[in-house]
Amino acid sequence: MKNINAIDFLQYLKNNHNLLYNDYKDYEYSGEFDGTCDYCKKDVFFKIISKRYVNGIFDDSYEFPIFHTLQLKCPKCLRIIIKQTVKIKLEEIYNSKDELMESTINFDDEEYENEEFIRKYKYLIFEILSIPTSEIEESLENIPQKYISLRDSVSEAIFAMNHNKNISATIMFRRAIQIIAKEILGAQGKSLYGQLEWLKINENKLKIDLSEIFHEHTKLIKDIGNQGAHPEEDIELQNFSSNDVNSLHDLFLIIIFEIFVKPEKLKQIKEELKNSRKIQ
Repeated sequence: MKNINAIDFLQYLKNNHNLLYNDYKDYEYSGEFDGTCDYCKKDVFFKIISKRYVNGIFDDSYEFPIFHTLQLKCPKCLRIIIKQTVKIKLEEIYNSKDELMESTINFDDEEYENEEFIRKYKYLIFEILSIPTSEIEESLENIPQKYISLRDSVSEAIFAMNHNKNISATIMFRRAIQIIAKEILGAQGKSLYGQLEWLKINENKLKIDLSEIFHEHTKLIKDIGNQGAHPEEDIELQNFSSNDVNSLHDLFLIIIFEIFVKPEKLKQIKEELKNSRKIQ
């Protein structure tokens, strides 16, 4: 199979991919990377978690491009994104009047081998692909395997969220709250409102203390989920942004922590303390 030549590859990049960097200073990936987050759509300086690179090979033995694969973390929404970029090195030829004569990626032009011409090197970086990593496994890791319906609902909510189906994600998070209230905690009542109120004054099936954080967050997710299922008259409330759904997701993870992680952690701490102090 024949390799593409450098000139054709550069033209392909210009026609099909987003130009991220265009300057005379060679760009090095250090601790941060300037870009736009695929999740929250904010212009940010990503934190570079990991990076690796490979050199491209062309028929004309051109020393570039350099392909970088970066694992980035958004400082705004804290999501992880995988980006692949390619860096191209251009040689620009200027005359004594500082007029651009030629821009080339071939460095052996004998035509300009004299003092009348000035050589400058420009670096271009194109984005080849950007993949927002799925956080389904991370969101499920603290949910016990036996709660199949809850895990399925959360998986569907995260899938919808990652594909910008914000109303669907909102409804599925509300559904997950109802599964927690009714199936897992054993709340009584026909509506989610009634079930959440029941949990405030009755002992639940897991026999855990539900904090104010739990009650506040479940009510908020319920109310927002209702807005998704039943369109509001207020036009401004009829659509959901990525920020809305990301915040909903974060609130939901706090609820998961409150009912599955925190009680076990407190139990473990008490047992370890009793054992270390020999208290029965």
